[in-house]
Amino acid sequence: MHGPYWYSYDGQSAAKYVGKELPAHVTERAKLLKDNAARFKKLKQELTKKRDEHYREYDLAGRELRAVQSLESGEREDSSLLAQLGLAQFNGHEKGGG
Repeated sequence: MHGPYWYSYDGQSAAKYVGKELPAHVTERAKLLKDNAARFKKLKQELTKKRDEHYREYDLAGRELRAVQSLESGEREDSSLLAQLGLAQFNGHEKGGG
């Protein structure tokens, strides 16, 4: 009788023959993955949303930091960003402030 034949790969050495039947732990894991597909999908969506929210916060903090550094070096910066930081007076749009 011919195949299918299963082989394992570790990415470094040659393929290792597993046999005509997959080991029980492999088929059990495949079943677990299939049975939990909806749960994984929901979890991935939640984690992606969380990651994206953190990235937006990180990106904003980076832009704010660069704005302050630009002001320190004498450059003009985006007025709306400076206003959010309470520094709009540095672009001449508000009087006073500190």
